[in-house]
Amino acid sequence: MVMTGPEGRAYHRDTAVVVQDLFRRAERSVLVAGYAFFQGKEVFADLGRRIEELPDLHVRLFRNVARRPEDIGSDREIVSGFVQKFKAHNWPEGCRLPSSTTTPVP
Repeated sequence: MVMTGPEGRAYHRDTAVVVQDLFRRAERSVLVAGYAFFQGKEVFADLGRRIEELPDLHVRLFRNVARRPEDIGSDREIVSGFVQKFKAHNWPEGCRLPSSTTTPVP
């Protein structure tokens, strides 16, 4: 488990370094949960390569997909739009996408 938060007196390492190392060494499954992703193409580059190297690697991403007041589409349409934007702006090109399921939260 890797968590980010305020720096304290406890030993800590740079989150990006730890996450990238874990992605490079993943063998069976990876679960990534977050409220937002920043610099996704960089962050997920090693994970994307690993997915291509190990076709049986099971990767799941959990991310908040907020419904804005101006969103008039169905939950499915909003999530589909999010996935397309995620793929274009956060996922390494040419790499298989992680598993996809959606669970709307009221």
